Amino acid sequence: MQDLASLRRDKLTAIISKAHAKLQAVLVSEGIDPAVARAIAAVRVYQLLPLSIRQKMTTAETSIATRMATIFKGVSTATIEGLETIEEE
Repeated sequence: MQDLASLRRDKLTAIISKAHAKLQAVLVSEGIDPAVARAIAAVRVYQLLPLSIRQKMTTAETSIATRMATIFKGVSTATIEGLETIEEE
């Protein structure tokens, strides 16, 4: 038997999946390629998530962007040997 956290996650996943499918269907019905519609719908579903989730995503994105900027700078100035020492995310 699943625990409450798993049941909640499954329910939220189903709700998000259904919203995504509905948005994608609208885009496809308007002549948008299904792959492109899937990507656009994903962005739009993200915008519909509760603020608390979006804030956590923003915090994570900021942290990742800062780390990636450091990595990019290191890669752009590294020697061949130096490239081996740069850690990837």
